[in-house]
Amino acid sequence: MKMKIMAAAGIGAIVLATTGVALAAASGAPKTAKACVGARSALKLEQGGRCTGGSKAITLLGKGGPGTALGYAHILPSSNQLDPSHSYNVAAANVKSTIAGFTCFKGLKFTPHFAVVTLDYNGILNGQIPQATLKLPANPSDCGLSSAQAEVFTGLVTSSSFTSGAKIGFYIVFY
Repeated sequence: MKMKIMAAAGIGAIVLATTGVALAAASGAPKTAKACVGARSALKLEQGGRCTGGSKAITLLGKGGPGTALGYAHILPSSNQLDPSHSYNVAAANVKSTIAGFTCFKGLKFTPHFAVVTLDYNGILNGQIPQATLKLPANPSDCGLSSAQAEVFTGLVTSSSFTSGAKIGFYIVFY
């Protein structure tokens, strides 16, 4: 009798623990999916938690999962305007570029904690090398704004001078 009670208690604990894990997963755990990769790189969802037919199990990151960007944008070099075809979760209304060399991001649907800027420029212009500086959080007055979440400043440098206001395109990825 004592053994049956302990077994029932153990099963109850497992059920509660499993339910707690399921609830935690539904309430904000990283978004991942389990899948199987076959010999010809065919991708299939797991069947009952197992991969069959010699396929190997992998974990896929879903949109918004760990290591994925909150948003990204491509700012065009000629106009300092957003290129929507190469942007995600950033709209034209989020980009403000009024003062030469300064581009600010405001009203984003997310809070950027970190960002990476890559210049969309290949080469040297009149002996000058392009440069970008990221401010996170931004100094909104640089863009003529009262608030902004991120700011990128671009310019051209040489060993003896700096030219601000160059319309240098760039990519920015927000994390």
